Amino acid sequence: MTKQVYFFIVIAALAVANLRSQNKTINAVSEDTNYVNKLNLQCFSAISRGKYDSAEVPVKKCCELARKLNFKNGLGFALYNLGYIFQLRGKYAEALKYKLEALKTYEETKKLRGIAASYNDLGLIYYYMKDFKQAFNYYEKGYNLQIQFKDENGIAVSLNNLGIIYQNTGNTELALKNYEAALEKYKKVKGVRGIAKVCNNIGSVYSSKKEWSKARENFLQAMEAFEKAGDVYSAATTALNAGSMYHEEKNFKKSLEYLLKGLKSAEELGTQDLQKSINEELSLTYAAMKDPAHAFEHYKKFIGLRDTIFSKENTKKMVESQMTFEFEKKQQAEKLEQAKKDAVAEERLKRQMMMTWTFAGCGILITAFAVLVLRAYKEKKAANTKILKQKEIIEEQKFIVEEKQKEILDSIYYARRIQRALITNENYFKGKLNSLKRKAGI
Repeated sequence: MTKQVYFFIVIAALAVANLRSQNKTINAVSEDTNYVNKLNLQCFSAISRGKYDSAEVPVKKCCELARKLNFKNGLGFALYNLGYIFQLRGKYAEALKYKLEALKTYEETKKLRGIAASYNDLGLIYYYMKDFKQAFNYYEKGYNLQIQFKDENGIAVSLNNLGIIYQNTGNTELALKNYEAALEKYKKVKGVRGIAKVCNNIGSVYSSKKEWSKARENFLQAMEAFEKAGDVYSAATTALNAGSMYHEEKNFKKSLEYLLKGLKSAEELGTQDLQKSINEELSLTYAAMKDPAHAFEHYKKFIGLRDTIFSKENTKKMVESQMTFEFEKKQQAEKLEQAKKDAVAEERLKRQMMMTWTFAGCGILITAFAVLVLRAYKEKKAANTKILKQKEIIEEQKFIVEEKQKEILDSIYYARRIQRALITNENYFKGKLNSLKRKAGI
């Protein structure tokens, strides 16, 4: 085997080994991103069923791994889940922080579905904080975005959320209209949990209108669906609404049954906002039942939870998070605007440079052409001068030749005249001969 062949084999082996190494690395990264996606979905499913305490550690692991891999979409989903956990706990400042970070991440990757989902979640946080104007703004943004890419399920979510705002601001007719539109969308996409959530909200509208039979029908339908799906949080929310309805009907025993059931689930989940609302309703129900001890007990719990959720510190944190997000977004917009201006300026400079070089090139070509034309002109002029000189010489020689020729011809003509003068004329001889012939009688 020659050295060249051996060298070729070694190089080929190294190339194959390098390719395998690269494929192994690519597969490893792919497996890691797939793992992040899979874990995110599992966590989201657990959180949706109210098991968010067990999901917190895996979600944080997702965030860490997604950042390490620079996997933006996976990071956005993990931050979304993390914000969801704090939202359910009633820690809205922390929830807002993670939700805004998720929105920022989705905006960087231009993932419209993620952006729309983030808008809806941000609206929900502001709804819980009773800032209905800000909540409506975010819900409307989410709705408009989902209309653009025709996400039927997302549109249903937004319609339901907008209905909640209308209901809480006293516009029950418009709320009911949105709920019914959302219900149609959910039925179209067969969204069982979505249908249950809308039924719960429709039930609360009918309850406020004192249409008890319609309210009960919707609450029972929602409760059954949530319990079947294992959605403890939503089932507890429906229990609160049903308990409130029975309170309005003066059926306090039934009201307590649903409220205490909902409170137990809320306490097991650790959802402060839901506990707050149920304790408030329990306080009112016990008061109506002339049970001041229990009424005062639940009222104290309500006040404690309310003060925790709506503390100045939490409100300050939320405002700071929102302001930081808006400031960073503004900075990013300014950077993009400046980048566009820089790009335009650079493009203008490039065009100017191109024009400069083009004019310079044209100038060089014109100068070169002028030099060539001038050189050709000079050469032609020199050639013409030479030809004129040659012509003059030829004409001069021609003149000399013609003069010589004339001289020669003149000499010949002169000699011929002399010759003719010396020689007798031919006619004379002919005459004499004829005369002799006559005399001789010839």
